[in-house]
Amino acid sequence: MTAPASPASQGVTVRLAGGLGNQLFQYAAAREVAARLDCPMLVDTSGLARVGPGDTPREFALGWLVDAAHVLDGGSAHAPGRLRAALERRVPALARGQVFQQQGFGYDARIADVQRGVVLAGYFQSARYFAQVEHELRADILARIPRSAWRTEAEAQLQGLGSWIAVHVRRGDYLLARNTAYHGLLGRPYYARALAALAERGVTGTVALFSDDPAAAREMLGDLAAGAIVLEPASSANAAESIALMAGAPAVVTANSSFSWWAGWLGDPASTVVACPTPWLHEARLDERDLRPPAWIVVDAGFDEA
Repeated sequence: MTAPASPASQGVTVRLAGGLGNQLFQYAAAREVAARLDCPMLVDTSGLARVGPGDTPREFALGWLVDAAHVLDGGSAHAPGRLRAALERRVPALARGQVFQQQGFGYDARIADVQRGVVLAGYFQSARYFAQVEHELRADILARIPRSAWRTEAEAQLQGLGSWIAVHVRRGDYLLARNTAYHGLLGRPYYARALAALAERGVTGTVALFSDDPAAAREMLGDLAAGAIVLEPASSANAAESIALMAGAPAVVTANSSFSWWAGWLGDPASTVVACPTPWLHEARLDERDLRPPAWIVVDAGFDEA
C-alpha cells in the first residue's frame, strides 16, 4: 500500500528568516506561488532557532496570520527520540524536496517556474513576488492583525489629529557596527527631506512617531518632532499592531526597514503617500530597483549625514 503524500511534498514550503517584516515578505511570496499552483502553503520555522554570534534572536511572528496546521515547527531540530522522528516524517520535503534559493537581491523571475513540493529560501523583498494576490493579501493581513486595547486607544488618538504622518525610526540592532555598515543608519537629514517632499505635495500634519527606541528617535529628530505624538506599544500588544496603525496614516515616512515597508504597502494604494530612502541599504552593491513600489516618493538617505 502506497503511503499518502505529505502536505509538504504536494505543496509549497517557505523557510522563514528574520523578523516580522521579513517573515511577511516570505509568507507573501509563498502565498502567490501556492495560489498559482492551487496547493497548500506551509511555513518552516526551523531557521529562526539558528542564529550566529551577534545575530538578533528571532521568533515566529506570524502566528496571527498562519493557521497552526500549516506551521512546520522548528522544534524538531531539538526534539528527542520518537517525537523528533515523527516531526521529521511530517516534513520530508525539507530534506529531499526541490529548493528554490533566491538569487540576488532583486526579483528572481525563476520563481515563476517552481512546482509543487518546492521549498522557497530567500528574503523576497519585492511586491513583484505577490502582485497577483495583492488585493486579497492586503485585505487578509489587515483583517487578521490582532487588536489590543492599546491599538484601539491609539486609533482613537490618531483619528482626533485630522491630518497626520506616520514616521518610523529604526534604531535597535541597527546601532551595532556591522549592521550600521550593512543597513545604514538614517539620521535627521533624511527625515527632514522626506517631510519636505511630502509638504511639496501638499501633505502636512502632526508627526506620529513609531520607533523601537522612542526617546532616542525623538532626540535625533529634534525640531522635526516638535508637537509629535509618540506611539509606544503596550508590552502586551503584538508588533503587527504598530504596522496596522502606520498603514492607516494618510502618509508614511519609512525607515530602511521591512517593518515600515509593510506599513506603506498595506496603506490604501489609491491615497496613501509613502516616502522612503534611497539607497535602502548602505551596502551599495545590491540592486534595489524591485524593492520600492513605483508610486513611492524616493528620498536621499544621506547615510553619511547621520
